Amino acid sequence: MVINVSASLIAGLILFLLGFFKTFFINLFLNTFYKGVRINGRWKAKQEKETARGYPLTFPTDYTFEIKQFAGKISGVATAEFGHPERESVTYNINGTIKDNFVCLTLLLNETNRISHCHFLLQIIDSAERMEGYMTFYALKANEINAMEIEWKYVGK
Repeated sequence: MVINVSASLIAGLILFLLGFFKTFFINLFLNTFYKGVRINGRWKAKQEKETARGYPLTFPTDYTFEIKQFAGKISGVATAEFGHPERESVTYNINGTIKDNFVCLTLLLNETNRISHCHFLLQIIDSAERMEGYMTFYALKANEINAMEIEWKYVGK
């Protein structure tokens, strides 16, 4: 009985390690030989126009995005600053993908006491110095999903 349990534990550990190394090396290989556009680094954007439904923004929002790219997968952190006269700041986790010249991102708010759903579809332009596209979000005051054009500018590593 002890031998069976030990053998099962050893076999399980070996399978876990093989799966980990397989995933690690495949991802390392994919990242090493990835031929697409790289967008690692810091990006800035400002949400200041009216929404797609024609609503003016109460306060412009300034975004800073710290992007980490691993082959076609994107992760990172975004900070949004808004409000007047006192500025408020919130932080989001970023998850997304990049394929061809298109970036799809989901921002998840780190706070549990707020509602915030935010998604981006961006096209990379100007040799990855800018990205343009749309941001969709839930407008809490209007109680509806809305969108707006947005432009990201690369500011460095």
